[in-house]
Amino acid sequence: MSKTTARLMLASAVLGFGLWATAGSTHAATVVQQPKESAQTTAKVEGVKRTATNATTQPVETPEQSENNYFNYQNVWVVGDSLAVGWDGNRVVKQNYPTLLANIIKPKSMNPGYASSGSQISGNQNGPGDKTYDLTNNLKRVTADSQFKNAESLVLEIGVNDLNYSDNNLGYVQQRLQKNIRTLRAANKDLVIYGVLPIPSYMGGNNLNVKGQAGYTFNQLADAIKQVYTSFGIPVLDWRQPGYQVVTDANRQQTLGDHEVHPKQETYAKMANLMAQWMIEVSTADNSNLAENEHDSKTNFISNGWQTDESGNREYATSNVLASGFKNINGQGYFFNPSNNGLLKGQNQLATAGGKTYYVATDGTTQEGIKLVNGKWYDFGSNKTYYARNFTQSGYLNTDQGWRWFENGKPYTGFRSYYGAYYYFINGVRQENQWVSQWGNKYYVGSDGRSVQGYHLIDGIAYDFGNNGTFFLRGKLSGYQDAGNGWLWYENGEVFTGFRFYMGTYYWFEKGARINNQWRTAWNLKYYVDSEGRAVQGDGYNVDGTYYNFSHDGTFFLRGKASGYVSTPDGWLWIENGKRYTGFRMYMGAYYYFINGVRQHNQWVSEWGLKYYVGNDGRSVEGNKVKIDGKTYNFGTNHTFFLR
Repeated sequence: MSKTTARLMLASAVLGFGLWATAGSTHAATVVQQPKESAQTTAKVEGVKRTATNATTQPVETPEQSENNYFNYQNVWVVGDSLAVGWDGNRVVKQNYPTLLANIIKPKSMNPGYASSGSQISGNQNGPGDKTYDLTNNLKRVTADSQFKNAESLVLEIGVNDLNYSDNNLGYVQQRLQKNIRTLRAANKDLVIYGVLPIPSYMGGNNLNVKGQAGYTFNQLADAIKQVYTSFGIPVLDWRQPGYQVVTDANRQQTLGDHEVHPKQETYAKMANLMAQWMIEVSTADNSNLAENEHDSKTNFISNGWQTDESGNREYATSNVLASGFKNINGQGYFFNPSNNGLLKGQNQLATAGGKTYYVATDGTTQEGIKLVNGKWYDFGSNKTYYARNFTQSGYLNTDQGWRWFENGKPYTGFRSYYGAYYYFINGVRQENQWVSQWGNKYYVGSDGRSVQGYHLIDGIAYDFGNNGTFFLRGKLSGYQDAGNGWLWYENGEVFTGFRFYMGTYYWFEKGARINNQWRTAWNLKYYVDSEGRAVQGDGYNVDGTYYNFSHDGTFFLRGKASGYVSTPDGWLWIENGKRYTGFRMYMGAYYYFINGVRQHNQWVSEWGLKYYVGNDGRSVEGNKVKIDGKTYNFGTNHTFFLR
């Protein structure tokens, strides 16, 4: 039987087993027969040369038996990401592919203990205790494991997280994988490595040519990883190749648990079947995958762009040359520590390179502008050069501490004119809401920093700063003035309560404000101010329907309620105890009749059951021959005035 025929039979057996194993049988692996020891098997598996003795003491295996049982005497290790853990996007499946693979190839031992979800080739994560993360730090644990020297084969399946969660450039991913393979080979020179590419990832959509976080596609990543494996002579399982396309865009909804990256249980079973077929085939071919067939071609993989090394240092490479000191990248300046080429981060600090000083922020970017650093002012420019230059500028300048006034690069203290107003600065800082003494005078700068002028209210006191552009204090304000809160009466800067004479009359003020239409008491006397705030005087002044007398001698105080025939602002009225009177009253030797205080005339009046008549002058008429409207009436002549 030829080797080709044997491999086809093997593939059929393996695939048949996979369907059986997926069905859940705990004895599925028993279909793989245990190999019989022979010199031929020993020579192939352990590299022992055949001797006359062992040639005559062991039975001879057929090629089919030798191929099927190839891994029975090997310790196989698996180092990978969440696929080796068995994550399906929601949970860990019952049987991950290392378990399924072991059931098929029946190794002496299978160790998948160094697989870790989320791990990357180029990452720098390092978990606490024994928890493993990214490949470089993970391999420190792998190679430190005392059992690793006994490993004959290692399946290396990793890379998809570099596409989805890393921003390291592709050349750097290749360099890190190259370095890690060398680490494995140095720790175990007899180790045979099997390179398994990432399963197709659809996190970016249904196109494997969609760029990921770092700017490259899945296909570009897979090709790059393949290049590295090939440079070592390591066989590569490429899930994109015909016969191995377990996951495609057409079937990903059925084969991936999250429809993006992580296979379902049945997909893991298919993967394990194909991996077993592939591993046995590449291990038993004419150019078998033995340790002596692997080599290091020392390919020079080129890194260009951002990368983070295994220690967490953020680096930038240009054709493998790492940036050191200042580097302008796409218009933004960065500073890299010359001692380790890592981005200088963690604190705001000064850094020097090439004889120039830079200001580096906590994120490693160099900063422009005027900045105060350790008590000293620096000018780092504004033209994307970022280095400190000779600072001799003057004027009101924007800095990292806010706006400051400088004179020849030094913070200034004193007054300066700016945009038509005067401002006062202390160590460059504009002062606000403060008194300032300068040139023997006092000034005040308001909330906008401007020196105030005119009448101005400060902490409840009104001041006069003049109006001729000199701004200095004249004194506290007195009189009826508008200091910003409307017209108020001030006495020595404070609002006044009481009477004050103004413009020929007296006004009443309360907290500076003129009071209208109100009674007020002063000097134990009562006064009334009218609708214009004036203290009223004269007799018969009507306040809310009552008439009062305030005299006419300029004293303005209340004398009492008006009574009698009084001249009022409403005209002549007869008032009784401040109220308008209705009825007859004797006045100046005659009787008059009033209605609501108003004298009546040319009217008949009924009073006390009798009738009277008041004439044109308002007097009650009398006599026995009084003509009214062409008729003659008798009102008597005894001063009783009633109609007879």
